[in-house]
Amino acid sequence: DIRVVRGGAIQSRFGHGSFKRGVEREMQRFLAQIGCPIIYTVCGNGIFEAGELYNVAEDVMLTMLSNSANREGLEQVQFVLERCGVKEMHAARATTLMDSFESGGEFHIDMFFGVIDLRKAIIFPNQLDYETYKWLRSKGFELIEIPADEQKKFAPSNLVLLEPGKVIMPKGAVETI
Repeated sequence: DIRVVRGGAIQSRFGHGSFKRGVEREMQRFLAQIGCPIIYTVCGNGIFEAGELYNVAEDVMLTMLSNSANREGLEQVQFVLERCGVKEMHAARATTLMDSFESGGEFHIDMFFGVIDLRKAIIFPNQLDYETYKWLRSKGFELIEIPADEQKKFAPSNLVLLEPGKVIMPKGAVETI
């Protein structure tokens, strides 16, 4: 699991995906083959998966502390991101994910938040902490709520932004679309 930023790649250290540990060597090999330098690898007690980084603007990122990213991992990655041009970073706080998804909770921020246009995002509010809500609103974001049944079936915020106002998401998420 990697994140490519200006200057090269940041290599993750897995939290909930600990079954993936050891794949780092294969990722290093792949990056070397394509000529992409590794500018940082999360280490020590740091846990940080690439799925916890979400660009809300060219130089602004949203991340989340969860079972996929701890404070030490965030501090390691934040230092590198700042050197690569990120001027602001906000850390959301995940709800608890226990033994099943029935009580809610998510691993990565893109499972309940997705930018769809300039200052416009879709959210599943059950997973959005209040401080992050206030931060997004202070940045002028219009937030569109994902209905609970569509979140459960399709997770429409786990989308691909092609360009502002143009995304790819599951077609079954009719109300969200």
